[in-house]
Amino acid sequence: MLERCMLRNALYPIGAIGNSFIRHIHYLLNLIAFCAYLIRISFTLKNGERDKFYQRLVQQIYESGIKNIFIFTIIGLLLGMLAILQIHHQIAKAMGLGNLGATLNTVIIKELSAFIPAIFVILSSGVSVTSDIGHMNSIGRLDISDEGIRLNILPRFWAIMICIPSLLIYFDITSLLGGYLLANLIAEIPFPSFYDSLTQAINISDFALSIIKAIIFALIIATISIYQGLKEGKNNISDAAIYCLFYCFILDIIISVISYLPG
Repeated sequence: MLERCMLRNALYPIGAIGNSFIRHIHYLLNLIAFCAYLIRISFTLKNGERDKFYQRLVQQIYESGIKNIFIFTIIGLLLGMLAILQIHHQIAKAMGLGNLGATLNTVIIKELSAFIPAIFVILSSGVSVTSDIGHMNSIGRLDISDEGIRLNILPRFWAIMICIPSLLIYFDITSLLGGYLLANLIAEIPFPSFYDSLTQAINISDFALSIIKAIIFALIIATISIYQGLKEGKNNISDAAIYCLFYCFILDIIISVISYLPG
């Protein structure tokens, strides 16, 4: 009896890990199916619904990105300056200018340009989408018919899908501008030299990879935020934020590792 109890206690962590893994797979499959449904139903908008849809879409775009654009601008400028500070000792050397563009390309374009807008949208819009949908659902005011989904859910979904790639481009511009301002201040690097260094280092494939990341992150954030809002439970908002960050982080690592593989 004692041996059975010890064996059961020893196997319990393995079983818990297995159950958690199965739950995550089940959750991920549900998300994929729900995302496919939202995309499919987007093509069924009726003529009488289009005006309301576009009005609510513009409102949600404002809430998701434009409303806090000043804060996002400051974040972009400061991160660009931080990247310059990290390589200040290289800029001071004669060979530093040649490495400036490559370093900014790696830090800003390849690594941060998709992830920072994703985090910003999670905090500024994703949690509020989950909260709003969850509140309407809890008090019975959420119409979950196809028409209700098209007018109440889809504007939130496509607003996030539009905002994250758009914020990526804006983040690239502001962060590179912040990098230039500090580089000019501490190393007196003229703009033509700074521009030449960037154009030599940045290529289309790096930017395209960032756009692909942004689109994937947008799909994850939009789907999870809405899906969690439709679920019943008191921890839906915190779960939505955690799941968004978790899946974005995992996919960011996977895509980055693949992009750095030789050949």
